[in-house]
Amino acid sequence: MTESVDVRQATRTDRRAMARALSEAFADDPVVSHLVPPGVRNRGARLRTMFALEVPRSQRCGGGWIAADESAAAVWYPPDQWREPMLQTFLQGPASMWVFGRRISLATKVLITMVDHHPPQPHWYLLYIGTMMRAQGTGRGSQLLRAKLAECDAHGVPAYLEATNERNRDLYRRHGFVDREVLELPGDCPPLYPMWRDPA
Repeated sequence: MTESVDVRQATRTDRRAMARALSEAFADDPVVSHLVPPGVRNRGARLRTMFALEVPRSQRCGGGWIAADESAAAVWYPPDQWREPMLQTFLQGPASMWVFGRRISLATKVLITMVDHHPPQPHWYLLYIGTMMRAQGTGRGSQLLRAKLAECDAHGVPAYLEATNERNRDLYRRHGFVDREVLELPGDCPPLYPMWRDPA
């Protein structure tokens, strides 16, 4: 059932709500569940922290988007700004170690693999987009996608993402993304499905 809800660019005051929405949306995600398995201690808080580490930088550079009812959010990065600065990686090290625990080494290898396979062409990068369980299937994800992709089209800029499951891939295909070669991840981690969209 489609339900129209306003979406807008996020502000500093939306950061906590974005992390909360994304942590719930990704609770059953195959890759996230491999890196932060169900049943680990303080899993909910760990997931909220994981997304809270990414949200501020995205929001500061105009890539954070949120539904008006705070049920969905998206984390984008502008062309040539998707790579995390070394200083930020260093400063967030202790929090990342708490999030991933014994799997911090695997999480690091997964990130390195993603970076190594990232396309070199300038593009908007969709790192995360998700909808809380209570609002899934209502079109929130499509609304968030359309908002940013309209800007991409207006400025002639491509978009790139890595999907993690078939349901999401179908959503992205409907919005003009096309599949690239499957990205196999280390440590028996489920694969990623890179997708690219040329501007309309």
